[in-house]
Amino acid sequence: MQLKLSLQLSLQLTLLTCCCQTANAQLLTHAQMLSDIKQLEEDIMEIHPGLQYYESTANLQALFEKTRNSLADSLSEIDFLLHIAPLIDSLKCGHTGFNVYTQKKPKFLNKPKFKGLLPLHLVEVEGKVLIRRNMSNDTIHILPKSELLEVNDEAIQSILEKLSQLNLGSDGNNQTGKISYALKNFRLAYRMFYGERDSFDIKFRQIEKDSIVNIRVAGKTVPEMTKTIIERYKLRPIGAFELRLVKDMDKLAILDINRFTSTKFDPFQIGFRKGLKRVFKTLKANKTEHLIIDLRNNPGGIVNNVVQLQKYIYDERFVLVHEARLNRKYYKSDASFGNKFSYFLRGAKKKKGHLRFRPYSGKRYRVKKKWGYDGAIIVLINEGSFSAACTFSLFAKSNERAILLGEEAGGSYHIVSAGSSHISKLKHSKLNIRIPVVRFDYNVRTDLQSPLQGVIPDIVVPKNLEDYLNGVDTQMQAAINLIKKFEARD
Repeated sequence: MQLKLSLQLSLQLTLLTCCCQTANAQLLTHAQMLSDIKQLEEDIMEIHPGLQYYESTANLQALFEKTRNSLADSLSEIDFLLHIAPLIDSLKCGHTGFNVYTQKKPKFLNKPKFKGLLPLHLVEVEGKVLIRRNMSNDTIHILPKSELLEVNDEAIQSILEKLSQLNLGSDGNNQTGKISYALKNFRLAYRMFYGERDSFDIKFRQIEKDSIVNIRVAGKTVPEMTKTIIERYKLRPIGAFELRLVKDMDKLAILDINRFTSTKFDPFQIGFRKGLKRVFKTLKANKTEHLIIDLRNNPGGIVNNVVQLQKYIYDERFVLVHEARLNRKYYKSDASFGNKFSYFLRGAKKKKGHLRFRPYSGKRYRVKKKWGYDGAIIVLINEGSFSAACTFSLFAKSNERAILLGEEAGGSYHIVSAGSSHISKLKHSKLNIRIPVVRFDYNVRTDLQSPLQGVIPDIVVPKNLEDYLNGVDTQMQAAINLIKKFEARD
């Protein structure tokens, strides 16, 4: 009798809790959603500089109207996000997307200390989502490189399909790139959809034992996970780039470029430029004949740093950008005084419907002949290569300065809308949407590939699951083997 009464009380408490959560869940009214869509439409039409490039935006206003007409009477914030996601996707711009820090505003120069995040780093190889790093307290069941199948009773592929609609990176129609960035930001992106949690029920396959395991892991904060990474994996923060040699190959060097910005305080990027100079002085001293530049999973950075790298590998002056522009409507209405002053200093010149940046548009750059490198180059790219990483890759491809090897990059080949971003803060849904303000039209051969694809490598080498499980870098090994063939011919 007591047991029955206890179960009844427990059930009533559960129902009461669910009712309270439902009552606290704020639904957006039809009028509120219409207001947010109107605000989003005005911001995109006034600010985004690349609307005329893709066919998908030719009838953008009609797409907005269709989105308004298909609204339900009420939606949750996340359902509203999914409803307007096709509008963002139609822009084919990886720099336009939803901000994962929607619910809490970050303090100045600090990320918010979210609680209850999934303590796993994930990677996709041959369609399987693998646990790259485990920051949970369970190291007995979660074996290295296990395959994640479900989180809280939902298939991981279903979750990724939702998270990819945040458009955290990847231009054109590259869905693989969108999934890649959803995985890279999985912890915060998952929290945005499902909230912070004290624990997570995960289902995964121990590949080595071929056994299915269901366990519960506690949620952790970012600082807690960072501490675990340092202690368990002995990893420390990495620099912007690193030059390393290859055993038994004296004429080969590998330049890993993790991003095109300094990882330490370097406001004028002087340290970045000095570091590059040291790299190419070393290459010259070692009489390096073959260079592998690894841009995989490089999210980009500053275009001027790309130019600094290019100055060392080309033997004559070059023009990187045909034209850099921003919308005049944005300049007049939404740009802050500080941005307007910055644009003025950079020589913005008024044109019909837009402003043209003279320092970038058609600028011919001098090369650095003293420490210049004239040997063979292989550039590694993948779906995580984005923005400025693709700026370097696309120009090398168009000018046949390097062989591109790997997988389709996340960044566009012909144009990119990037630069600084305007954050459109929707009043009622509280969604924050990044909108880039500058469009770069690159000086490339336009006949080499479709504009709806990311940069396509000359030699496609996909990741290999068996190699990954055995600790072999398939793409790097393919590049080294190619260089060995070159040396054998010589």
